[in-house]
Amino acid sequence: MYYGLDAHKAFIQVCELSDDGRRRKDYPIGATAEALEAFAERLGPSDHVVLEATFHTWAIHSILTRRAGSVTVANPYEVRAIAKARVKTDKIDAYILAQLLRTGFLPAV
Repeated sequence: MYYGLDAHKAFIQVCELSDDGRRRKDYPIGATAEALEAFAERLGPSDHVVLEATFHTWAIHSILTRRAGSVTVANPYEVRAIAKARVKTDKIDAYILAQLLRTGFLPAV
């Protein structure tokens, strides 16, 4: 499973993709340590997570790497150049991150 996370101060938008790229779910989680721990409990070694570098990226990364198979931090400027969207929403950002990770086109930090 691939998870794209669009992190904000108050919440994190999550997009779940199956291994073949089908969108499974979109949902927000809290941007607290407790909410991230609960999210991480659902992850396993075959799961891959991506989020853009922001002000609290490394705290999120630290929590998720305990459970996920991989956690990738994307360069937000390069992601924007690759995936310019006319309509920008948190769901679209999370989806684009997950697809870029799944297809191997993600510019990591």
